Amino acid sequence: MQFSWSVEGASPSDPQDYIDRAEVVLKEDGYSTHKTTTSLNDGRPLHYLGADGDGRPKIGLGSSALNTVLQLSSDCAEGNASDFG
Repeated sequence: MQFSWSVEGASPSDPQDYIDRAEVVLKEDGYSTHKTTTSLNDGRPLHYLGADGDGRPKIGLGSSALNTVLQLSSDCAEGNASDFG
């Protein structure tokens, strides 16, 4: 069973720099990371950082001129939610 959490916040002044700084912090904490950049419907860039660590929560961080979104997902118990009644 997994626990997932997501929160949306304001856009940083420099979305690319925000992602770059987050990557440094996560790598220093032992996460492996991957970055991509795509485009919003209006053509502005959307920067994404994914991070994974052995036995640790998976992290997704998106940053654009519109907002910042942080998503976490972690295993919290073995089995399915229905197993817990």
